[in-house]
Order: sequence, then structure tokens, then C-alpha cells
Amino acid sequence: MVFITGRNKRAIEDHFDKAYEVESELAARGKSELLELIRKIIPKSVNCIYIRQPEPLGLGTRCCALSPRSTTRCLP
Repeated sequence: MVFITGRNKRAIEDHFDKAYEVESELAARGKSELLELIRKIIPKSVNCIYIRQPEPLGLGTRCCALSPRSTTRCLP
């Protein structure tokens, strides 16, 4: 999953980040079913990629930059 973010958008990254504290607490309390459930929210085959734009340029600019065929014509 690709997330195009900007200033003050850390909550998006934090939301999809691993919650070590929560996982540790669930493991300590023996709540293995719940622990496995939250570990499977994002499948292992999915990578989260975050691109931070310094200014609002539109999604097309960043998506074009991600393309393997991208050229400098796509960038501002």
C-alpha cells in the first residue's frame, strides 16, 4: 500500500505501524487469539510505503514517480 502524506499526517503512519506495546501486553496476559488477530490485520505480503510531499502537488505527481517507467517529465 502506498500512502502519499504531508505535513501533520503522522497519524496515518502510526496507525499502520506495529504496536509493540499492545502485542507485548496481550502476550503477557495470555490472549493469544487476540494477538494473532491483530498481527494478521496487514498480511505479511503487504508492504506499507509512505511518501511525504513537502507541498500539495496532487497524487498524480507522486504516483508517476513510483512507476518503473517514470521519467523526469512526470515530476514538477
